Amino acid sequence: MCTASWLIRPDGYDLLFNRDELRTRPIALPPRRGERNGMRFLAPVDRQGGGTWITVNEVGLCLFLLNRRPDREPRAPQASRGLIPLELVDASEVGEIGRRTATLDLGRYRPFTLGAIAPGGPPAVYAWTGEALESADGTPPLVSSSVGDESLFAERRATYPKGALSLRKLLAYQRSHGSGPSAASVCMHREDAQTVSFSHVQVTAGQVRLGYAPGSPCERAPMRWLELARKAPPSR
Repeated sequence: MCTASWLIRPDGYDLLFNRDELRTRPIALPPRRGERNGMRFLAPVDRQGGGTWITVNEVGLCLFLLNRRPDREPRAPQASRGLIPLELVDASEVGEIGRRTATLDLGRYRPFTLGAIAPGGPPAVYAWTGEALESADGTPPLVSSSVGDESLFAERRATYPKGALSLRKLLAYQRSHGSGPSAASVCMHREDAQTVSFSHVQVTAGQVRLGYAPGSPCERAPMRWLELARKAPPSR
């Protein structure tokens, strides 16, 4: 499972992401700077697939990817879903993401949920079901599970902060265990899997930042931050 939540502000936003993976998966490389088609970006790197699950570029556009339980196996050859955010990271506005994703050879990928958020508006969320690319509900939190148990989704959504949101509330939510550390808790602990990292994207009027802490959020490991000067999207 993975869990994403966000707080939209007048000049930008904060997006928080728990990455849940099998304990046997190699530890990811921490965020680094990259560039695609002249667009600079920040992203951690998945050692196994070479892609990423979260990235933000210098105009403040963040892409985040959650795996979905496959209903069927994709046709061979299969590509890592983590390559998709890197394929789209040079986009300058949320509206590009749905159009460009639809042009990809999605049959090569297992199902996924892809979120895109940028300053000035709500996120857009798309779901590749294995059969079709669809617009999806963008109400936070976004939750995914490799086991596809809807009761786990329900528990994470039930503990989402009520009333006026704040960054403090969302940080506490991403670290939370509910009734106890388990497969259903936002900070997930399972015999074969756990929350393996916590990422925090913060976009302000003049800055783009990506913070990353390995391990479970409840461990409160120090965040490592990288930043870029925020630029205006290129004129069209």
